[in-house]
Parts: sequence; C-alpha cells; structure tokens
Amino acid sequence: MNCRVFVILSLLAVVCVARPAEATPLAPTDDAFGYQFLPAFNMNSPPFGAFLPAGLTTTGHSTRSVLAFDVASLGLTSAEVVSASLDLYVISTEATTFGVSPSAANPITVNLSALGAGAWDETTVTDGSIPAVGAQYDQLTIDAINQTVSFDVTALVKDWLDGTVTNNGLILEGDTPVGGSPDWIYAVFASKDNGTVPLPQLTVVEVPEPASAWLALVALPALAWLGRRRLGAKQA
Repeated sequence: MNCRVFVILSLLAVVCVARPAEATPLAPTDDAFGYQFLPAFNMNSPPFGAFLPAGLTTTGHSTRSVLAFDVASLGLTSAEVVSASLDLYVISTEATTFGVSPSAANPITVNLSALGAGAWDETTVTDGSIPAVGAQYDQLTIDAINQTVSFDVTALVKDWLDGTVTNNGLILEGDTPVGGSPDWIYAVFASKDNGTVPLPQLTVVEVPEPASAWLALVALPALAWLGRRRLGAKQA
C-alpha cells in the first residue's frame, strides 16, 4: 500500500471512532419523605426509611419525598453534561400501607422540582421542615408498579453545576389528588435503603471525549513509519 494512503486511512479511522459518551451513576447522599399528618415526625426509620411516597390528598395525608445528590463529585461543568435522569423503581403502595397503587385506570402524576434555600438531613427532616419548593423541572404519569421510571433532570443538573440553582436537592410531589379517602392513590418509590429492588440513581451522560487523543495514538505510529520510509529512501 502507498505510504501516504496508509497514513490517510489511519487518520480517517480514528476520526470515525471517537470515544462514546459515558454514563455515570450517582447514588443519593440523602433521601426521605414527609407526611402531612405528622408534620414534626422524621419518617426515616424502619420500615418507613425504605420507601419514598408522593401523593396529594384533601384529607391531610399528603406525602412528598426529597432526595439529595453530590453532583460536584462528578467533576463536570454544565457544558459537559449531555443528559441526566433520575431513575426510580415504583413499588407497591399497598405494601407500605399508605393507600392504593397507581394503575392504568387510576394513574397519578408526580412533579419533580428543585428545593429552595435551606439545608436538610435525612435523619432529621420532617414534612414541616422540608425547604420551600422551587422551580418544577419535570413531570411523570405513573400508571403501574414494579417498574423503573426516569425523570429528565438534565436542566436541573446543569443549573446545579453552573450555580444558577443552589443544590439543596429535589422534591417529588403529587400533582393533583387521585382517588378518595381511604383509598388515595400514591406513587411509592424505593429509597436508597430499600435493599431488595433497584435503588434511586442519578444517571449523568457526559460529552464524549474528543478524538484528538485517539488520533495521536494511531496517527503517531503511522507518521513515524512514514518518516522511516523517507529516511531509508534518502540513505539509499
């Protein structure tokens, strides 16, 4: 093969094989829920610490869940984030004694919003001490259990990383009441302390690494080979 053709093909091969995007999973540092009926009670103790319910009622039994993630540990800028999702596993509501599970006949819509100013800790937070709710970033309709659902939190993670929004965590709340007393519909997700089903996870996909490093790895040997050929030709 002509040496120049070899070099050109080597360069083209590297340009076409850039490093793929990488997905980094991140577990929550804290998660818990608040129960409107017990506004001063921390629910992060067995068996309540194993799940994260979200549901709105008109009888004082609403629940809302909060999660926190250390996105700074990713070492990324907002520009380096392609996408981010909050992946949660939906468990049986009946098993938690909080009400009725969502279904195709009775779906529930859950809103995901940023939390406003105020630090919180899963071991002490109560419904009454959850920080103010900030901007809403996504909304999902849950119509079945025993499945993983994903909220799009790309914009929220970017805002956290560039400081547009202070990272005080996020909150999951029912959008409107579904059902009626005593059979209110709640979406219930597994918490990080569940231990038997997939746990909450923030999945962040970063921008693929440029092909420049790969280009150097393949192209330099090719160029060295070309240089040796030319040197040999001159000496001959």
